[in-house]
Amino acid sequence: MDLALASTLSRPDGGKIVFCVIDGLGGLAREETLRSELEKADITHLDRLAARSEVGLTRPMARGVTPGARAGLLALLGYDPIVASDGALPAFEATWKARAAMLTDDAIATGVANAAGLTVLPDGPVATQIATVRSRWDDFDLFVLHIASVAEAAFAGDFQRKCHALSELDSAVPELLSLGADVLAIGGPRSVPALMAAPTWHPVPLLVHSGHGREGNAQHFNEQECLQGSLGIMPAVDVIPLLFAHALRLQPYGD
Repeated sequence: MDLALASTLSRPDGGKIVFCVIDGLGGLAREETLRSELEKADITHLDRLAARSEVGLTRPMARGVTPGARAGLLALLGYDPIVASDGALPAFEATWKARAAMLTDDAIATGVANAAGLTVLPDGPVATQIATVRSRWDDFDLFVLHIASVAEAAFAGDFQRKCHALSELDSAVPELLSLGADVLAIGGPRSVPALMAAPTWHPVPLLVHSGHGREGNAQHFNEQECLQGSLGIMPAVDVIPLLFAHALRLQPYGD
């Protein structure tokens, strides 16, 4: 969405959003199993949540373009990574009329958050991040939990370690749901398949759970089922507008 249009449509009231941004989320199937990391990992909670949510895939940049960490994260926050490459960003809060925080200790993610005007909160394991969100619940409208452990395993080329990192994240899903956010989203800035030990151009799985969604036919949270999901393959820059729409934080256009 054009940011000038977003500023016109956004309103300062509405629901709370929790967005888990998992670097390296997307993967590729191993030849011997024909299953990707998301298909191989024990992610029972995410699979159940996918069946009650809208799912799809996000494309961080143009077809075939592999995003770097900064570009992928900019796109997920609603900024065109090409336009924003000079580091000059419209302030997130002024555009979306929402107080936003990012939990991270990653240098690149911190730089993006600072450039966009997001408050940076202390990082840690997912359980610690959730505790921080709970303690600061009244202070922000959007919480972005930046999670690096999955990408770290993928960059090491360790398929099993990436599966384990995904399973660990899955175990935190009940606590994430217990926060009571009006919108809970799970996505990522880029795909990093362990088989390639590098970022790729592949679209990234996305899950959006809210009381205003249209459930599709997905029964699992993985690349193949997200490909068939109700959200289709969408530009990553459209994710934030979608989450704000689900949170009833956008006014109709043309009234």
